[in-house]
Amino acid sequence: MDVRYAEGRSDRYPSMVAELIGLKVDLIVAGGSPDAAKKLTSTIPIVMPAVTEVERVTVLGSSIPTQTQELADAMESAARALGIRLQVLTASRVEELEGTFRVATNGRAETLIVLASAGFTANHRRMIE
Repeated sequence: MDVRYAEGRSDRYPSMVAELIGLKVDLIVAGGSPDAAKKLTSTIPIVMPAVTEVERVTVLGSSIPTQTQELADAMESAARALGIRLQVLTASRVEELEGTFRVATNGRAETLIVLASAGFTANHRRMIE
């Protein structure tokens, strides 16, 4: 994951988008206006996150340390810049999910981000329940 933060300066959007395009990213998540990205690329999907006044976010990842840690580090930087408390939790088996969700609830998570993994995808219905 490559994170860029414009620090509230919309004049930085075009150069940041151009840099991401040069990195051949698969997806651009725009926290502000997606207009700059739409002007520069029609082949990379652009997603706007629905952000409200969130203070606590929990990220659930698989117990594959390298992959989860790299994503968590990138998300931590972005969260810090936005003034959001980030809690990173991992689970390696479906049986661990109930306890993991309990920890997220006790931490008063307002938003849950689930990182993609084969185990989570196969058990998405159980996770929703």
